[in-house]
Amino acid sequence: MSKITLALVAPLEKPGFTGGQARAATILSEALIQRPEVALHNIVHPHREEARGRFHAALLRVRFHRDFLRTLLRIRPDVVHFFAPCSFYSILEKTVMAQAARMLGARVILNLRNDPRGLFSNSSPRRQRVLAFMFRRYHGLLCQFQRLRDFYTDEAGVDARRIYVVHNAIDTSDKIPPIQALRKRFEDARLIFLGSVSPRKGLETLFQALTRDAKARFTLDIVGDPQPPAHGEQLRQLSEQLGLGDRVTFHGPRFGEQKAALLNDAGCLILPSRAEGFPNVVLEAARLAVPSVLTRTGAGEDIHQALGRGAELVDVDAPAQLWSRIDAVFQDADEYRNRAEEAHAGAASFSVDTMVEGFVSAYQAVLEGSPRQ
Repeated sequence: MSKITLALVAPLEKPGFTGGQARAATILSEALIQRPEVALHNIVHPHREEARGRFHAALLRVRFHRDFLRTLLRIRPDVVHFFAPCSFYSILEKTVMAQAARMLGARVILNLRNDPRGLFSNSSPRRQRVLAFMFRRYHGLLCQFQRLRDFYTDEAGVDARRIYVVHNAIDTSDKIPPIQALRKRFEDARLIFLGSVSPRKGLETLFQALTRDAKARFTLDIVGDPQPPAHGEQLRQLSEQLGLGDRVTFHGPRFGEQKAALLNDAGCLILPSRAEGFPNVVLEAARLAVPSVLTRTGAGEDIHQALGRGAELVDVDAPAQLWSRIDAVFQDADEYRNRAEEAHAGAASFSVDTMVEGFVSAYQAVLEGSPRQ
């Protein structure tokens, strides 16, 4: 097959600006550049945090749409791959852009970076019909986990032949730490949360779970940018009210070596999210042999299947269950080491090569055999 000209519409990591979407897009972009069958053109979506005010946000948006149209007209891509957060207006924006790309002969793929099922179920019947209509406007829909396939076919009426499941990926070259380091993690009992400090991340549930720690064994590092900023202050006040103030540290956003150092010192990653897509932070922890406890949202079940005892699943907003699983991870030093080893071994299932192969196969499929809409 001839070379695929691909336009990737997604945020990319920049100094001081990162996040799950940007990390995943950066990993994909860097890998696609190495593929001889793909000619890649990045159309970089602005980070929300880049905007210094409403006028600057509008200016960034205008520049983004200008770059998109220029790329369409100049290179006439075969495939346009859209990353999008899971909100109605983001999906609407990308669908309008996708129609412009289709008018110029491109095949279009939508890759939602969060689980759309919550958005769909909480929408009015009219808005559900609009969302389903928009999903059907794409030649391909990329799922980050298996259960999302059923949603697209059953709820949105998308042809199953247009749906492709491709997991996220990380660099899996890290070696497992020595036994002494794993034992120290067990003894220190430091928990870590990594991600945007937003209401959907469920940190209130984690605080409630830690109030059950009668021996005050565990400490918690919260690493991420408060979104909105007021939510960070609300969580600080809540931790004080619950008597956790001296055991919870708010680090704010950390990147590179600072972030890696905090994760390397942690005994367990906790992700009590109320909604997720594919949480790359769990893979980042697993490659360093850090077990995780996460909620049954998004790709949780796919991750659990790969990591085994290296990832425990709990229900959303269930503090007693969350505490039970955290406590179970640290019950025995030898069992903790087994969990850490399983997490590290399972991370190999999410190699960059495997992910990129899945994306390239999807691009080829929509060009060769995707049914017409």
